Amino acid sequence: MVGSGPCVYQGGYCTEFGTYSEFGPINKLSFRAPNSGKVIVTATGAMQCLNTETRVGNYGVIDLSARINTPDEPFSATGDGVTRFAMRMPPVTTSTPLGESVAVNLSNTRVFKINKGPVSFEYRFVKNRMDEGTYCYVHNLSLSGSSSPDSSPSARGAYSGSA
Repeated sequence: MVGSGPCVYQGGYCTEFGTYSEFGPINKLSFRAPNSGKVIVTATGAMQCLNTETRVGNYGVIDLSARINTPDEPFSATGDGVTRFAMRMPPVTTSTPLGESVAVNLSNTRVFKINKGPVSFEYRFVKNRMDEGTYCYVHNLSLSGSSSPDSSPSARGAYSGSA
């Protein structure tokens, strides 16, 4: 088993993004595979999303897709292992002056075929839709990998490497 460790914290969260934000991978995992085989990559983490809009009845839509990818693999919002997070967030009111938020579990697992040598994976989001005034904060996210080499049973086990 090899892990990435949590994403880097800035102000109590890994990253934030809103309507107009652009962002790359949230976290990455890289290691050297001693054999060809398969690796199960698992993401664990949490995110919180909210709507800062104050106009009455203006529910903000947040619609995201997330996936564990290889860096050279094109992101597909409908591909294998995609998790979709879609929500309607109520506006800020006098009874909820800080707004309401939704906690999101970022857990995801995907199996990859790999070759002997260096391998890398990353956790990415794509915004399908984020209305004006909506924001999400990724509080933590880590990636881990566990192997199943194609070679002899004695070679089975977790890959070692650095994150």
